[in-house]
Amino acid sequence: MDHCSWKRHLSAALLCFTPQSMVHLTGAPPPTSHLSLVPTILEQTLQRGDLAVDCTARNGYDTVCLARLCREGHVVAMDVQQEALDATRLRLLQDDQVDLRRVTFFHGNHKDLSAVDATSSSSYSSSCSSSDTENGSGGGAVKAFVYNLGYLPGSDRSVRTVAEDTLISLRGARDRTARGGIVCVTCYRGHDGGAEELAAVRDEMSSWDQ
Repeated sequence: MDHCSWKRHLSAALLCFTPQSMVHLTGAPPPTSHLSLVPTILEQTLQRGDLAVDCTARNGYDTVCLARLCREGHVVAMDVQQEALDATRLRLLQDDQVDLRRVTFFHGNHKDLSAVDATSSSSYSSSCSSSDTENGSGGGAVKAFVYNLGYLPGSDRSVRTVAEDTLISLRGARDRTARGGIVCVTCYRGHDGGAEELAAVRDEMSSWDQ
């Protein structure tokens, strides 16, 4: 696998994968922080009408970014903590570029992608051929999956993503990613289990065929 980016910023690492082609950063000098790099990558991947998924909504920053870029499309925001979804909803409500009717909230573990499947309408799935899906060449409906692993800032650090669940989710995301889409994962190494989760994610995504 070729990584779209392998950026180190303090205790964070960003890994991105596209099933068909790499996302190339263009224009100004590339961002030095994962916080600015993720929106840059998404801007070059998403367009109006796309379907995107924030698998770990946290405080809603990535969800807002996705909702702005996918106007006239749809975004699924997932989180295991209701307080994270509440914070995300509030942030969306405060943004005049976002249509909240085009955002689905799912309270649950990111390994459960049933809400994504339920949201994939016929208008998305009709563009995916059965042969694409069978050979894993990007036959899904989702244009971008975004993960911000670890714990919700300012909350109980014991409530966090773990490698086992994340790997299940990533494999599901890979199979649901559309042609030209992206799976973007930010990992944090500083908390308990963070380094192990990062290593597991890196090994998993490195095994994916381009």
